[in-house]
Amino acid sequence: MTQPTPTAAPPALLNITLGVMLALMLGWFFHIASGVLVPMVLGLMISYVVMAGGMVLSA
Repeated sequence: MTQPTPTAAPPALLNITLGVMLALMLGWFFHIASGVLVPMVLGLMISYVVMAGGMVLSA
């Protein structure tokens, strides 16, 4: 008895599956990390504004 030849999934199906998995993983990461990332980004923006304001005032 001969074994059937295995065939791979179509590339389009694989790309869609990997894209959905990546989107879910990134969404979950940002959902979990939002408590840390939001204050960090806000702090960076505030420090940039303060530094730019200091450079304008010193010129």
